[in-house]
Amino acid sequence: METNMHEHICPCGQVIAVPGSEKMVTVVCPGCSKRYHFQAKPRLRPRQNQAGAVSIPAPIEGRPHRPMRPRAGKPVRTAPRATQKPVDNTGQLQFTLALIGLLFCQVLSPFAWFSARKKEEELIAADVSVPGLLVAGKIVGLVGSIYLGLCAVFMVLWMLMWIVS
Repeated sequence: METNMHEHICPCGQVIAVPGSEKMVTVVCPGCSKRYHFQAKPRLRPRQNQAGAVSIPAPIEGRPHRPMRPRAGKPVRTAPRATQKPVDNTGQLQFTLALIGLLFCQVLSPFAWFSARKKEEELIAADVSVPGLLVAGKIVGLVGSIYLGLCAVFMVLWMLMWIVS
């Protein structure tokens, strides 16, 4: 490559050799046939300030690249996956059920815990992130289930003590 040539990399990945010239040069990419217009950068001369020291200005870069836009025409459509059904991944139902089970009706807590566990496994299998509300519903459902179990044990012990006395 000559010393007055520089390289430009096209978005398609092709390296284009651009000849150094004082005039505007048009170069066509061999990979995607896109035209590029290059203009020679002005040579910077050092300036002298009042004290006699030489200051060299920073080089000025060319125009910024335009952001890549999709080509005009037909919109790109992705095919829906036929094997996957839409997944409800909010966890609101499980959390609400677990909270009602913990506060008012402890019999609902095991159902909330089971439902949240099943939904979490389903989301992990579908490679979807598990929301925090679903995890909270699972934990609150577990706490409510433990509370229900302790209440049942104390109820049985209380009945046994009542019968014995």
